Amino acid sequence: MSETTKRANANRIRLIRKILGMTQKEFGKQFGVQPLAVNRWENAKQVPNEYRMRKMEQLIGSTNLYRLDILVKDIATKGARQAISSEIKKLKQEGSDHDD
Repeated sequence: MSETTKRANANRIRLIRKILGMTQKEFGKQFGVQPLAVNRWENAKQVPNEYRMRKMEQLIGSTNLYRLDILVKDIATKGARQAISSEIKKLKQEGSDHDD
């Protein structure tokens, strides 16, 4: 796996966790791993297996996967913190729009 692909996967994992509003510890519990493993995934030091990647996508829901793909591409130009913050604001707004 190329370094670019590893970095894209790491960013995607971090985005999924942030959108779900979970700590690394909470996120790790979903997959039976310690927070250190989540940290390694998010820093492209390790890659989760296919089963765990699919489970992550199921947790976030298919409706948000397209947006995540776009965000992963945007991270290179915007920076991870800004992209994550922007996405969380959008999702919160969408959630409040549906609460009526």
